[in-house]
Amino acid sequence: MKYLGTLSPQDMSAKCAFNIALLDGAAKRAKKPIYDFLGLGFRENHHVTSFTIGIDMPDVIRQKVLAAARYPV
Repeated sequence: MKYLGTLSPQDMSAKCAFNIALLDGAAKRAKKPIYDFLGLGFRENHHVTSFTIGIDMPDVIRQKVLAAARYPV
């Protein structure tokens, strides 16, 4: 991942795709679904999911972060 950071600073989508492919390959090698490989599987009948905070003014982002505190990812 450090190496990817040195390549084409503006090409984030390609780096993201490569990163996901590496994670997928590592999970397959471990014979696990990627969500289990990353520790995001079911826990106590509750599925862990991610929550995205959009770009906005700093005070609005702060409010959104506080409102999303229950989302661990």
